[in-house]
Formats: sequence, C-alpha cells, structure tokens
Amino acid sequence: MNSPTSPKPFQRTVMILAALSLGSISTAADQTWQNIGSDWGTGANWGGSIPGATGTGSNTSDLATFPSSGSIVQPNLDGNFSIGALDIDNTEGNYNLTQTGGTRSLRINRKTVGGMDNTYFRMTGGGTTQIDPNVEIARGGGGEQSFVFNLGSGTLNFQGETLFSRTVLDNHDK
Repeated sequence: MNSPTSPKPFQRTVMILAALSLGSISTAADQTWQNIGSDWGTGANWGGSIPGATGTGSNTSDLATFPSSGSIVQPNLDGNFSIGALDIDNTEGNYNLTQTGGTRSLRINRKTVGGMDNTYFRMTGGGTTQIDPNVEIARGGGGEQSFVFNLGSGTLNFQGETLFSRTVLDNHDK
C-alpha cells in the first residue's frame, strides 16, 4: 500500500525513465577525426561521439580536430552540423570537407583553441583546405568580439555560401 508521501507507480516509472535518459545526453567535447571512414555522421570515424550532431544534447561547442596524417580520409557531411570550431593540420596532406545528399551546412559557433578566444578555424601545416558545404560563422553574446581565423601559411577556400551572423543574447547588446 502506498503512503501519502510515497510516489505512485506511474510517478516512479516517470522518475526512473528520466534518470535513465540522463545517461544518454551527450556533452560538448573535443573530437578527433580518425581517418578511417568518410562519413562525418558516424561516431567511429571520430573515435567517440559525432561533433555537432543535431538534436537533444547536441554538441554545438565541440572542437572538430583533423590531425596530421599520412593517409587522409576526407570528411563528408551527409547532414547539417553545428560545432564550436575546426582545427585542421595539413602538415602531411590537405583536408577537404565535402557534402552529399543535397546542399549541406556547417555552423561554426566559436571556441577557445590554442589559447585564442573566439576562434572559428585554426589551420597548421600550410596547404589548402576546401569547404564545400554552406558555412555559417555565428557569434553570440554581448560586447565587442572578433572572428578569429588562425590560418598560419594556409589557405581556406569556401565553395558554398558563407554567412557571418551575430546572435544577440540580451537587449543591452548593440
């Protein structure tokens, strides 16, 4: 028999399901491309969770790192993703982000990369990286902020539409 203060069976079921679902929520983290498959949307290609996967618990502040590798597998976006920043090392070959299944988009929100705040791209090793999907470079928050593209001696080519946007988070921001 239930006491007046104990949860009823339905309430217990809801509480248990809520507690179990908390374990499946992903959190932002830095993810490294493994150069084993080409699909951006496959967790194994990142050695963990997919950076910028959309939906509940999406990783919109992830750093997507593409390391120096002798055998580069080009990442292909087959969906739309939103990440914190791209960190690309072209020392042993050039990375190019491609797309399939129609026009895709990659939103880049900003992150501290290598000690530099407000970074969207960091490229080392020179070379040229081409990004085929549409790209939105998004900036939020108040105060004066800059867009940081730390390309070193490299070249970054945007092939799709490129949008620079600013998200206003409060009404005191001008």
